[in-house]
Amino acid sequence: MTGPSAPLRIGDTVQIPEPDYCYGLGTLTLRITAIGSGTPRRDWVQLRGVQLGDDGREIKEREVLARVGGIRRAG
Repeated sequence: MTGPSAPLRIGDTVQIPEPDYCYGLGTLTLRITAIGSGTPRRDWVQLRGVQLGDDGREIKEREVLARVGGIRRAG
């Protein structure tokens, strides 16, 4: 399992490839507003946040189940 090198924090902006989150199309860029504590499996995490467009504009609030190994900090 890879994933972020440091623990995720509220306010982090991350990118999650399509195969590593439920459900959506394409890579998701998300600014995290909440991190779930009751995950169904240890390699997945529930994230809530604001989806960002390629240009950084806010699109909408999202809640996703993401594979920890697929999460990358946006940079």
